[in-house]
Amino acid sequence: MQVEITGGVQFFTVNYDFYQGKTRSQAPIGSIQGHINYNFKKGIWAALDGTYYWAEVLPWMMWREKTCKRIPG
Repeated sequence: MQVEITGGVQFFTVNYDFYQGKTRSQAPIGSIQGHINYNFKKGIWAALDGTYYWAEVLPWMMWREKTCKRIPG
């Protein structure tokens, strides 16, 4: 059996010319991945994988909620 754990962080730059002159920025997103592998006989194997992401409330999501209008339907 093999167990692997990996972590990561994604960083983003600010887009000063996003849409109609708006600025878009985003907080970093962190992640952790875990893998468990088990090898049976003759090349048969099974794996269990999982990933967890976390981040703060993203500023562009707040902008979208304030500017998008719902269409009655």
